[in-house]
Amino acid sequence: SAETKTVGITSSGYSITSTGGAIASYSITPTLPAGLSFSTATGLISGTPTETRTATTHTITATNATGSASASIILTVTSAPTKLILSRASIGTTAGVAFSTQPQITIQDTNSETVTASSAVVTATISTGGTLVGTKTATAVSGVATFNNLGIRGYGGTSYTITYSATGLSSVTQSVTPSAYIR
Repeated sequence: SAETKTVGITSSGYSITSTGGAIASYSITPTLPAGLSFSTATGLISGTPTETRTATTHTITATNATGSASASIILTVTSAPTKLILSRASIGTTAGVAFSTQPQITIQDTNSETVTASSAVVTATISTGGTLVGTKTATAVSGVATFNNLGIRGYGGTSYTITYSATGLSSVTQSVTPSAYIR
């Protein structure tokens, strides 16, 4: 199987099943990332990772009186998300109509790397005087949230600020000036 964990988030959700009798002991190679531990009695990985690691194949071997068997797990540890960036700005400012190019927001860590494990919900809000039309939230897939039918309603020639935010992350803004007012 493949697992992606995040630095600072406690690991859980592993289970071991044996069809060859009771297991006497387990081993794992190579060593796990810092903060994670492996139980030679249960074969379980636990703890809170404190370092990132690219996708690494770990081999878990179970041994009993009649022999041994191995299984592999691909473990990736990513950084915790810290901020949002505007990776694609909205384009098309006809008031009351969805943008012709929808905004795309990327979830990044402190190293400005995309946190592909993130499925954060990004919410769009607008400054006083304008209103947003369409769907005002987008859920990230592989660390990227793409809006579907977002647009703006406001006075033509007036600049409005759209703020994109997600719980616990630094927000990002975009200035938009609609071309005409539509009620």
